[in-house]
Amino acid sequence: MGDLLYVSSILTQLRNGLPPDVGIDLAAGRGLWADAVRHLPAVDRVLSTDSWDDIAALARAGGHERVFLARVSEWMPWRRYFGWTWRARLSRKHLIDVLADCLDVRLDPAARRPLYLFDPTDPEDDPAPAKELGRYAVVALHGYTHHGHNDAAWRLLLPPLLADAGLRGHRLVVVGPPGEPLVPSTGVVDRRGYPIRRMARLVNGAAVVVSVLNGITVLADALERPLILLALGRDPVSVVGPLRPPLAVFGRPGPAGASGIEAAALVDRVGRALRDDA
Repeated sequence: MGDLLYVSSILTQLRNGLPPDVGIDLAAGRGLWADAVRHLPAVDRVLSTDSWDDIAALARAGGHERVFLARVSEWMPWRRYFGWTWRARLSRKHLIDVLADCLDVRLDPAARRPLYLFDPTDPEDDPAPAKELGRYAVVALHGYTHHGHNDAAWRLLLPPLLADAGLRGHRLVVVGPPGEPLVPSTGVVDRRGYPIRRMARLVNGAAVVVSVLNGITVLADALERPLILLALGRDPVSVVGPLRPPLAVFGRPGPAGASGIEAAALVDRVGRALRDDA
């Protein structure tokens, strides 16, 4: 989802430079990925696909004047994915800059940001359920590119966050893929499995977002929500992290994962974010 949000801003700039009679179709993975760009004005159609091969086949099938593949291997020599983040870091490029290069767009500084739009006529964009929760923190401890760290983050970081919320009367909204039921608590709202647009409303209404390096991080960046970043995984934060400075960063990419984060310090920072201007 994060890649799509970056591509969305690039396509908006591209759209502004094209003649009015030239359309843009955006091919994206089915489900929540395609849903993240459902209301993007720069795009005429969102084509749901199952693989990069499906997207490449659009060029062979005809009907499109040009087909661009917004994947980092297109930017790498010999189209090798391995090591792209190191090349980007040495080139002082962020993922959004790499994707712009893949789409043959010279990105203006004003467009160098993730983009997410709501539609007030879409029932899944209704802000009321988020407002009814009051003041809360969104917690997202899932990620597809560093899934090996998910269990450790869930085991080491979530329990102290939940315990502190119960002690201080704070509210935590947990988002992500469906999973085992959480321990019942008055301060915990389980919204795992929510459609992306309803989840986006939760992020938009949050006092703070606590997230690993995943699509929720980019969504919080796009919606300009305060972010506490858990830098797990293996990719450098300077390459795949948020473009806006987060409130705080805990941990660092590498083998330590969640065990490299001081849980007490994280809990304290989340608590302060929920208390500030309450």
